[in-house]
Amino acid sequence: MFGRSSPRIEFLCAPEDQGVIAEPVPAREALPDWFRRIPAVDKQRLSTTEFIALIAMLWPGARRFLASLALMAIVFAGINVAVLSTRGFGNESFPTRAPGEIAVLAWNTLGDAPGVNRIAELVLAEQADIVLPTHTDEAPLFGDATPEATAQRYLDIGVEEVVAKDGAKPAFVALKSGEKHTVPTPKAEKVVDFPASFSP
Repeated sequence: MFGRSSPRIEFLCAPEDQGVIAEPVPAREALPDWFRRIPAVDKQRLSTTEFIALIAMLWPGARRFLASLALMAIVFAGINVAVLSTRGFGNESFPTRAPGEIAVLAWNTLGDAPGVNRIAELVLAEQADIVLPTHTDEAPLFGDATPEATAQRYLDIGVEEVVAKDGAKPAFVALKSGEKHTVPTPKAEKVVDFPASFSP
């Protein structure tokens, strides 16, 4: 009495179309075997990978789209590996210095990213003979009031020669021997690429 009645399908068409137009059948009778074999999916536990796989199975057009995305990912991964193989995979060490060679160290601090201690450690670890710090970059990090103070800080940790750059102003040169002088900055006739020209 309270049971569930079976759904009823009624097909209506013009008499002349009877037998020409296919009559509807219940979906469970028309589903392909591969679709019937798909296990039930819990929407709350569906991962991104499973969702993509489900779309690929249900929508044949998605297969080409997803395949092209996968191909692009593989190509970009290959390009990334090629770039890293030429630039290096994160090894910060420098080549071993031969006797009699001079080590010159220049860098771009990019704000306070490397930190005060990292810069000092790098100078000491590489036993730099000549360093080329930029006073305007290092003043906020170390509290240097002048380019002379920037140069003296490196002389104090054993550097032989310091060239403290100061933008368009003359660079301050200081040697461990006590010699000090300034070198005027030549005026550029045409600036091509300011950031790139000072990148490491």
